Amino acid sequence: MQEEAVQLEERGTALREAAAEGDVAAMRSMLRDPCTDLAALLMHTDMGGRTAFMLAAKGGYVEAMRFLLDHPSANAAAMMMHPGNYGPIALFLAAEGHVDAVRLLLDHPSADAAAMIMHTGTYGGTALSMPALGGHVHAMRLLLDHPDTDPAAMLAVRDNHGCSVLVAAAQFAAKSNDCCPGHRCAPLLFLLRRVAADPQPSDAQRAHTTRVMEALCWVYDEDKQGEMDNGDEEDERGEKKLSLFDDDQPDDVRDECIRLLLEHGAFAVPYTSPVMSRIICKVFAMARVP
Repeated sequence: MQEEAVQLEERGTALREAAAEGDVAAMRSMLRDPCTDLAALLMHTDMGGRTAFMLAAKGGYVEAMRFLLDHPSANAAAMMMHPGNYGPIALFLAAEGHVDAVRLLLDHPSADAAAMIMHTGTYGGTALSMPALGGHVHAMRLLLDHPDTDPAAMLAVRDNHGCSVLVAAAQFAAKSNDCCPGHRCAPLLFLLRRVAADPQPSDAQRAHTTRVMEALCWVYDEDKQGEMDNGDEEDERGEKKLSLFDDDQPDDVRDECIRLLLEHGAFAVPYTSPVMSRIICKVFAMARVP
């Protein structure tokens, strides 16, 4: 039995390596061995709980994913819903920008699309968090527009830190290296347009949208990240800086994000640049127009 376990470990490692490179020919060769428990091999995991199929999804290798799902020894439904050690299923990994891989997962005949879409990992987020953090609008659109998606429910999900996908998209905008504010804010604007504004937002709603506003406006200075573990006070361990609002040039996408956040009940962040002040004044002036 010990020898069989060692063989399974070796073959499982080789299969995962091939899947991580999208090498269908190599996987086909490995899965022809009549002496191997192929079902067990297909579900064998690494130390992070990831199967060969999950690694193929992470790389966006659609043909490799299709080959594994359609193999006679595969339990396709179980493969698609298998969670890694921290709860992410294959859809989480594919949603990091691999649109065709997301489409394959959601449209596969064995898929429980609704369950995959609303599956939450150990940290409480859904697959939508992944493209929000990475700025992948097309992947977000696929997830939100799928017939089995309840967009309102998906957008309302909070992770274990109380953050929604709106916060994730705002963090992407604030930390992205793209020099164009409009490009950086496009994912957040896409999501904000999906959220219906409440004419009388609750305190909880105001707190959440203000948190999105803060994430959009402020990030820790990357040069001082090393001081964050020294136990210093918050204002000493990392100097906050404005990123999207240093340039006093109009940007329709960025400014529309601010307008919608204020419309959704956000309070203006306490520290504002001239650019932010200009945007807020413009929004309030438009609100007073009869």
